[in-house]
Amino acid sequence: MNIQQVFISVFSLVLLLAIGHWLPWSALFGRKLPRLMAYIYGSASVLVAYTIFVWPAYHLALELLTLFVVGFLTVAGCYGVDWLAKNNSQKRREVLRAKIIE
Repeated sequence: MNIQQVFISVFSLVLLLAIGHWLPWSALFGRKLPRLMAYIYGSASVLVAYTIFVWPAYHLALELLTLFVVGFLTVAGCYGVDWLAKNNSQKRREVLRAKIIE
């Protein structure tokens, strides 16, 4: 690893994150970038920069990718649990309202 590799790695991370921050997502997709997709974009940006940083030892990047995948699955699972809880709560409220009205 040399100073050029460090510079390119840092520059690529800054560039990717700045692009992700200021890209007009709503013009591209018709809405704001969902939070989960923003997490994925940010994590992928860090992974690209880290891969450049450790390039000769690319197996380190694969290990980091494994951690990112596990992290993604964890966050996606948490979003799923939140969605189920919210949906279940709304159904319960509807049933209670129906009983109250009767």
